[in-house]
Amino acid sequence: MFFHLILCVYLGIVESRKYHTTRNLLELAESYCYGPLECRWDSGVLLMDWNSPSEKRVVLNFNEHARERITGELALGMIERIHDWQPPVDVTIVPVLNVWGREQVDKGRTCLRKTKNGVDPNRNYQTEHNRRHYAKHSSEYEGPSPLSETTSKLIARELEKCNRYINVHSGEFSLYTPFDSRTYSPPNEQNMLHKVHHWHKYCRECTVGPAASTSFYKAYGTSVDWATDHGVEEAYTFEIYGENSVDCDRMFNPPEHKLDEIIQKWLPILKDAVYANH
Repeated sequence: MFFHLILCVYLGIVESRKYHTTRNLLELAESYCYGPLECRWDSGVLLMDWNSPSEKRVVLNFNEHARERITGELALGMIERIHDWQPPVDVTIVPVLNVWGREQVDKGRTCLRKTKNGVDPNRNYQTEHNRRHYAKHSSEYEGPSPLSETTSKLIARELEKCNRYINVHSGEFSLYTPFDSRTYSPPNEQNMLHKVHHWHKYCRECTVGPAASTSFYKAYGTSVDWATDHGVEEAYTFEIYGENSVDCDRMFNPPEHKLDEIIQKWLPILKDAVYANH
């Protein structure tokens, strides 16, 4: 195996990064849990905590929507480098929030977005400020009650002691600030806008700004809005890839020959996000 690897490098043969199954991705992620990076499981979800002397904490949430496989792959790319990055703040990474859903995508249900209960996990944070009822058969069905899903409860708990929250999705290229459901300004807006405009240099095709007024639709009951309403200083949505296609897998995930390119585009943004102003 070692000789084969050396030969491939000598000949300039480099295998492109490939998509992992959900289980394989989580197993690989766990292999990096040593030193300041600790692993824990909560309700069947892997959480990875980078521990630092700082009192500040960043939470990054990936693969909330099952079909957005690229987001889990980006999480793994970050995990592979975090020991080199040595973030100066505490960092919690959720590489795959919707584990059940992504496993269904592994089996061929490439359009699946929701949880096993038929709930859109990123509409399950509805409050009196951002309430809207989606049809039960809709891909955006918010669930029978706020935080009805175990994954939503998990994220809500993690955000209780958090200074910066980043929710990573795919379907387009964007760097969004709150709100997702309202067009008025959140607290700390200018600081967040300054950061997304700074990160824009890494993703020139990205739409930048408040999601509700910059995007082509409003989203109700998102974790970013919930975080903002509950005192998290900064909250962002990163949309890391999108293609205009009727095929779900192509719409939300780059082909494998572009997988590494997308990951390399976003890693500097993630690195900066766990460093910026500490």
